Amino acid sequence: MKAYKSALDHLPPCPKKPPAKAASGIAEVTDEEAAAIEADGKVDPEVKEREEVEEEVRECTKACWGNLAACHMSLVS
Repeated sequence: MKAYKSALDHLPPCPKKPPAKAASGIAEVTDEEAAAIEADGKVDPEVKEREEVEEEVRECTKACWGNLAACHMSLVS
């Protein structure tokens, strides 16, 4: 349990992942909106790498919390 608590203390905080945008169906878009949608698909490599690292930190944090919970559960039973 000490190891999981220590890991959680050393992991950097990450912003929560924004919720996925829900599609509302087929809609007509203007040329400006279409250009903005295309621009969203082009991601700066540094931004992409940062997002990947943040996702790894979130996954590691979830794993530590889950394993810590399992340790507590094993003490109870």
